Amino acid sequence: MTAVPRVTFTDPEVAAVGVPTGDSDLPAGVTSVTRHHSHLDRAIAEDDTSGLARLALDGKGCVVGATVVGPRAGETLSELTVAVRMGLRTRDLASAIHAYPTYADGPWNAAIDDVRERLRRPAMVLATNALLRFQRARSS
Repeated sequence: MTAVPRVTFTDPEVAAVGVPTGDSDLPAGVTSVTRHHSHLDRAIAEDDTSGLARLALDGKGCVVGATVVGPRAGETLSELTVAVRMGLRTRDLASAIHAYPTYADGPWNAAIDDVRERLRRPAMVLATNALLRFQRARSS
């Protein structure tokens, strides 16, 4: 997999890294999570909500690709290029404090959305509940 960023300086800018993120282009075992700029405070404040940030994720939540469309997409891609290159997971991106409000909130919020979804999976719910019961029993 390549971690070479690609940016097309059009209006809007289009930036990508890693595997393609289009639904029909995703490799086997890879899913995507998208955050539209209509939910991005910086885009709303600047009255330009037509963009998006999309992360391509493997089964473990590692970022294997990303696409950003909108203002400053090329600048927003820097963190995502590091994520692809270093095999970072969405939990790594979500746990980092980001400046607010910026266009980088798009990928950050997409990562947070993925982490929340993973925490809702049945195995995680069972494990969390078991840990809570154990903790309560220890403190009684």
